[in-house]
Amino acid sequence: MKLVFEDNKLVIFLNKLYINNFDIEDKRATEKFLRDLISRIKVKYDLEFDGYYNINVYTDNIYGFIISIEKENLEYFDYFNGQIEFSVKIIKSEFLYKLEEILDKELLSKCIIYKIKDKFYLRPKENLTTKEMGWLLENTRIIFNAKTKEIMQNSKIVKG
Repeated sequence: MKLVFEDNKLVIFLNKLYINNFDIEDKRATEKFLRDLISRIKVKYDLEFDGYYNINVYTDNIYGFIISIEKENLEYFDYFNGQIEFSVKIIKSEFLYKLEEILDKELLSKCIIYKIKDKFYLRPKENLTTKEMGWLLENTRIIFNAKTKEIMQNSKIVKG
C-alpha cells in the first residue's frame, strides 16, 4: 500500500497482493472495505477524516486498485459532526506505466509500448510475477485516470 497527496486528494495504491481477490462489485463489501481502510489510515498516519468525500476507485486486472479520495467542501460543515459519509464511483480502467528508467528486455517483451513525442508508456499484456511488478513499479509512474485513454488513443504503438 502506498499513499500520496496529489491535487488536494489522497491517492491510495493497493496492488493485488493487498486486496486478495476482493469483489469490488459488491456494494456493501466495498463500503465496509473503504470504511475500514480509512479508519486504519486515520490511526496509522494521524489524518483527520470527517465530512463528505467523493471516492473514485480505479480498477485494473493486472495491478489492483487505486483509490482517489477528495473531500467535498459543503456549507453545512457541522452537519457531519465527526462522521464520514461518501459516494463511491467504480471506474474500470487499464493502467499505463510511464517509463522513467530503461527496463529489462524480458519485462518489456510482456508489455505493449506506447510513444508520444519523447515519452514512453507501458501496458502489460499479461499478468506479471510479483518480482516483475516490483521492477515495473520501481522504474515507472502509474497513470490511472482519464489520461490513460487519451494516451492510448493519441500515441503510436512502438511494440505490441
